[in-house]
Amino acid sequence: MSDINRHYLCRRTLIRAGAATCLSGLNPAWSAVAPPKTDKDSEDAKLAARNTAANQMTVGVFINGQGPYQFVVDTAAEQSVISTELASLLALPGGREVVVKGINGLVPASTARISKLTLGPFVHRDLTVPVLPRALLKADGFLGLDVINGTRVTFDFKKRTLRVEAPRYATQRIYAPDITRVKAYGSAGHLRISDCRMDGVLASAIIDTGAEVSIGNTALRDALLKKNGKLSEMGPISLSGVTGGELIAPTVRINRLRMQELTFSNAAIAIADVPVFDSWRLQNKPALLVGMDFLRQFAVVSIDYRAQEIRFELADAPPHPRPEVQIEKA
Repeated sequence: MSDINRHYLCRRTLIRAGAATCLSGLNPAWSAVAPPKTDKDSEDAKLAARNTAANQMTVGVFINGQGPYQFVVDTAAEQSVISTELASLLALPGGREVVVKGINGLVPASTARISKLTLGPFVHRDLTVPVLPRALLKADGFLGLDVINGTRVTFDFKKRTLRVEAPRYATQRIYAPDITRVKAYGSAGHLRISDCRMDGVLASAIIDTGAEVSIGNTALRDALLKKNGKLSEMGPISLSGVTGGELIAPTVRINRLRMQELTFSNAAIAIADVPVFDSWRLQNKPALLVGMDFLRQFAVVSIDYRAQEIRFELADAPPHPRPEVQIEKA
C-alpha cells in the first residue's frame, strides 16, 4: 500500500478565456499534432532521467537555446506547460490568456511564447504554452502530446534513462521473449487500450506517466459495483492538482486487471473524475489512468505513437511488492 499513498498531479484542460471550447495545444480540440522535426541526422535522444518530489521522470529541455531545464514527460497531457519562474527568467513574451480546468474548477492562466524548444535532436518552434507556478508543477515544466506525439518514448527504469526516438517502419519486428506488446488506438496522440478488463468489466486504459497513482473514473466504479455487487475499499488518498487545490479520493482493490496478454493482480487504484477523463472524452465510460505505480513494475516501458503500441519489458525489473505482474501467452 506504500506506493498508493502519493499525490497525483492532475492534468490540465485548457479553455479560451471567455469561450467554452476545450483546447488541445491551444488549437481546436482533437486537432492532429505533427511529429517533431530534427535539426540533426540523429533520430533519437538518450537522456539521463531525474525524478521530481512526486516521483515523476524529467528530462533536460532547452528553451530558445538555453538550458537544460527539467521537464516532466507526461503522456496523458495534451498541452505542454512551463513554470512561471522559468518563463520570467528567460523573458519569454506573453501570449493570450487562457482558462485552465483544474482539479477543483476553472483557473485563469497566462501563456508564454517559445520560439524554439529542443529535446535532444528534436526541435519544436513557435509554441504557445500555459504558465503555472513551479511550486505546483514541482518541475520547470511538463512535456505533453504537442511535443512527444509522433515519436517513440522509452522509460528505462532500470538504467534511469529516457529515450525519445523517431520510429522507423519495419516489415518485420522481432522482439525478445521478455517483451510484451499491447496495441493501442486513437488519433493525435490520444492512445488508449480499449480492450482492458478489470474484474470482468470492459474499460479503456490510458498510459499516464505524469501520475504516480493510477486512477479510475466513477463510471468504472459503478460498472464494477454492478458486475460484482461490492468493492473492496482501502481508504482515501489526497490528489493534488498542478493548478492548485486538493481532492480526497477513495481507493479500491482490483483483483485482476488484464490488458491483452498482460495481467496485474492485487492492484489498488483511486477513484476520481479528474479532468483528463473529460478531455479524452471518457468521462461517461469506464476508464483507467495507468500511472507510475503500475509502470515502475517493469524494467522498460516504451510508447510508440506511430505504431500505436506500448511495449513492456519485465526482465530484471526493479523490485516492487505490488501490483503483481503476469504475462499470459496464448
